[in-house]
Amino acid sequence: ALREAARILAPGGTLLLLDLKTHREEWVKKLGDRWLGFDEETLRRLMKDAGLRDLRLEIGARQSGDPFQVIVASGKKAESRNRKERS
Repeated sequence: ALREAARILAPGGTLLLLDLKTHREEWVKKLGDRWLGFDEETLRRLMKDAGLRDLRLEIGARQSGDPFQVIVASGKKAESRNRKERS
């Protein structure tokens, strides 16, 4: 899904991703979740492999007693060559 999102992103566009940081809450699989979140390095690698650059990842605040923590990530798709030449 990440590769497809990067593929259809306009040249020079920014992809914003919000997901959960790795957790141990197995019950979420009953809701259709396939993964128990992502660690920062895995998410960074997946975004880089999808062709995104200028990656930024930040960890959101966790409320007391909340088992989940959010990762906010963004990356840019390279400008197309034709677009650079026209500038």
